[in-house]
Amino acid sequence: MRLHPAADFAAAIVFIDVLAEDNLATATVASRRVVDPRVRVFHDPNKRAGRSMARTLGWQHHIAWDCYLYYPAGVRWDGPHMPPAPRWIHQLRDREVWEAERPGQTNTEWTSQIQEQTEALSYRFRTGGGLVSALRSMAAEVLVQR
Repeated sequence: MRLHPAADFAAAIVFIDVLAEDNLATATVASRRVVDPRVRVFHDPNKRAGRSMARTLGWQHHIAWDCYLYYPAGVRWDGPHMPPAPRWIHQLRDREVWEAERPGQTNTEWTSQIQEQTEALSYRFRTGGGLVSALRSMAAEVLVQR
């Protein structure tokens, strides 16, 4: 958003209670990091948005979270689930993958809360600098289409 301060777009951030420490208070604190009138922030303790997002992405058995969906101008959410997103990425991995990549973090309180298996497509997975780069690239593509 800082890269495109005058761009005409809208964004929604939905804090979904997934981990044990997720709640309205932690969502409120995290939401203070985003100060932009084009952004709406929501708290979803019942995971409704997460279920809808998962079904939109073609996942039938999981709740989606840590996902970033980009839509072109004019897309409306008129049905029971979010419309399909032409561009999206996620930060979801199976518990076994996280634990294999982080020696010493096997069966921790944090990793035990990760889904044992996910339906998330591995080629859409990004973290760290790769996540930031992909978010910037997708935002630029969407803004160019306007």
